[in-house]
Amino acid sequence: MGPRLRGDDNMEVSQGTQYFNRHFQSHPILIRLGCRIQKSIAQALCCLYNKAMKNIPAKTVAIIGAGRLGKTLARLVVSASDYSLSGLYTRSASPQIGEVLTDTSILIQSSEHMQPADIYLITTPDDQIAAACDMLCHSSYLQPGNIILHCSGLHTAAILQSAKNHGCYTASIHPLRSFADPLQSYQAFPGTYCALEGDEAGLLETRKLFESFGGIVFSIASDEKALYHAASVFASNYTVTLYAVATQLLQDAQVSPEIASAMTQNLMQGTLNNLAYHTDPAQALTGPILRGDEQTLRAHLKSLQPATLKQLYAILGEHTLDLTKLSPEKKSAIQRILSS
Repeated sequence: MGPRLRGDDNMEVSQGTQYFNRHFQSHPILIRLGCRIQKSIAQALCCLYNKAMKNIPAKTVAIIGAGRLGKTLARLVVSASDYSLSGLYTRSASPQIGEVLTDTSILIQSSEHMQPADIYLITTPDDQIAAACDMLCHSSYLQPGNIILHCSGLHTAAILQSAKNHGCYTASIHPLRSFADPLQSYQAFPGTYCALEGDEAGLLETRKLFESFGGIVFSIASDEKALYHAASVFASNYTVTLYAVATQLLQDAQVSPEIASAMTQNLMQGTLNNLAYHTDPAQALTGPILRGDEQTLRAHLKSLQPATLKQLYAILGEHTLDLTKLSPEKKSAIQRILSS
């Protein structure tokens, strides 16, 4: 009969048993012992593993930059069982110093009072990343072997070269999410895709940290980050721009702001649902260009003011045309309308 498990031990038994089965179950001696004894051994090993892990201190994380992203990640670190928050820091002249994050005990502190940590996570604006890294390198608390990360979507880990020269491991990880509200972003973070690149030695711990937040971490080539980030801007930032354009046009058409906002969100959400269902953009597409409706396109272009809106409509129309299966003749006719 196997050892009696406590509740917290029992949580890991399934995972431990799976590991045991993958690596040891086929051993000839264990095969002779039978399934019941095998399971007891797996459970006992799992209990020993749990007790050993409880004696390992949580790794500390210091966050430099108390903007919306920094505040979100601070909440996530506090809620992660394998990590503890060393502090959330901002520049010494910031009016945020002394602020306590809503629904937490997290205090925003001056970077002058920074405490040592195992991992330093830089969440400043892009143009301040290198300066924040240099500040760490000139401090007394940075040690060789520490991990230095930044969260820029554009820059690679190369911007942290001064820390690498100091003997630290560097990486960049970009959570692909809009961080408009820190509390809402914290609650919605599980399932967020996170692009990771950097030193091999720093990648494992970075992946572990963000997976503990519920993130879905994937690797990206360092020399493709600019293209990756441009795609992110199309998917997120310009979606907001298109929403703003659409709601303004509806208001110009005498639709109330409330209804304009609600109906645009409803339409955009429906389109996202179509994309989630079909995955192929061509199958999710609807509208006059898909139908080859020349009369409607002419009417739209005639109604749009100023000229920059006509240009935006035409440019998007050109790219939409590539998703259709219209005949070459019909595509040429629509291109003439869009470029007129």
